[in-house]
Amino acid sequence: MTRLLLSLLALTLPASAQAGRRAQWLHERFSVELQLVGGWRAAAVTNSRGSGFEVLGGGGELVLGLDTPVPWLGLFVSGRFVGYGIKQYQGDAGLGLLFHPRDRIHVHVGASCGVLHLVDNKAVPAINENAIPIGGFLGTTVELFRLGNRLSTAVSARFDVVDLLGAGAHLPDTSITLSVGAGIHY
Repeated sequence: MTRLLLSLLALTLPASAQAGRRAQWLHERFSVELQLVGGWRAAAVTNSRGSGFEVLGGGGELVLGLDTPVPWLGLFVSGRFVGYGIKQYQGDAGLGLLFHPRDRIHVHVGASCGVLHLVDNKAVPAINENAIPIGGFLGTTVELFRLGNRLSTAVSARFDVVDLLGAGAHLPDTSITLSVGAGIHY
């Protein structure tokens, strides 16, 4: 019986060592950013619908990154929810390239798509519009203070240009957003 247990243990050791190497590889190349963000959105074209459109907002963003074998390059996916005042809500997902020009600086270049909802029940008649924001963005995250082995505080800035597909009379065709954030990076 003891020989049987030792034989089974000997068979599982190479598999567990290989799983350990895979976990270490993922630990070294995987990154997570969690940020609280605030931003300003405005119409990008003054002669379009909603040309006086300007709002301030706040929300959160999650970015998951994976470095490639090229030391300064990675891929990322992101999720973001921002509320602008009490009338406008936007959720979107993004993906793109992640650049590391320096050890603690991360640059995101990507595309995003989501849903934007505008509601104003006090308006006469009431406003209830939906649009699909689709566009691109450029963002950067800078790690500030190390809190542990890989955990650090971080600040970010992001610039978006989006077309609002299906926008009604109260939303612009194209908008720009400038946002800043603070959070953690792992």
